Amino acid sequence: MPKSQIHLKVFCVDVENMIPMLVFLILKPDPPLNVSVEVSRPGSLTVDSSVNLTCSSAANPAADNYTWYRGTVSSSSSMFQVGSGQVLSLPSVASNTGLYLCQARNRLGESNSTEVLVTVDKTDINRLILLVGVGVKVVIVLLLTLVIVWAWRQRRKSAVGKQENDRDYENVTA
Repeated sequence: MPKSQIHLKVFCVDVENMIPMLVFLILKPDPPLNVSVEVSRPGSLTVDSSVNLTCSSAANPAADNYTWYRGTVSSSSSMFQVGSGQVLSLPSVASNTGLYLCQARNRLGESNSTEVLVTVDKTDINRLILLVGVGVKVVIVLLLTLVIVWAWRQRRKSAVGKQENDRDYENVTA
C-alpha cells in the first residue's frame, strides 16, 4: 500500500434488502489546494474601516498553518510577512493598504492564494484631504483673529496710558 493513500474499511447495510456490505474507501492525502481569501467587507472601504481577511483551502489533512504576506501595488514581488492564523484583522484600512496573500500549509506541502487588493475608496481619501485642508484654514483664521485682537488691545492700552501721562503734565502749574 503506497504511503500517500489511506485505506478505510466501512461496514454498511443495504436497508432495503437487508444485505450487509463492506465498502472500501481510498482517501488520497493532498497538500492545500484552492487557497482563497475572503474579505469581510467587500466593496468600497473607507479610511476608518476595519476589515478581516479569512484564508481557506481544500486539503487532506486540513491545513494547520496559515501565514499572511503583504506587498505594495507597485511591487508585488517584494512581499513581507504580516501575520499568521486563518484570520488576519486589519483595524484601520488607511494604514494597511496593499496586496495581501495567504499561504496555507500542512505536512504534505503548501500553496498560496491569489493576491487580494485592500485599498481605500479614492473619493473617501479626497474627502479626508478636503476636511483636513478646511480644518487647517479655520485654525489659521482663528489664530490670526486672536493676534489682531491682542495687538489692537496692546495698542489701545498704550494710547490710554499716554493720554494719562499727558494729563499729569497739564495739571502742573508754575
